[in-house]
Amino acid sequence: MTIARAAARDSANAEDAALWRWFAALLDERRIRWCHSGRGWLVSVDHRHVATGTQFDQAMRMAKENVDGGGSGRIETPSKSTGSGRRIHLVK
Repeated sequence: MTIARAAARDSANAEDAALWRWFAALLDERRIRWCHSGRGWLVSVDHRHVATGTQFDQAMRMAKENVDGGGSGRIETPSKSTGSGRRIHLVK
């Protein structure tokens, strides 16, 4: 069990390091932007929205995944209707 935990820890550390190296490189090149809104953390790379997440690190992980390999870029709950009949998407 100790070996499995150590392997999991090392894997998580490597993933974290890769994520923050990616983030730092984009930040140095001024290619990444983020902001917190009522929908959560919005992340854009090269002026293109690539992820929305409720937690900053979650949004950054999704952004990296979407930039590197494609994906939806957000976690959604079912749409809800506003009083005007418009539909809105809520982020978990």
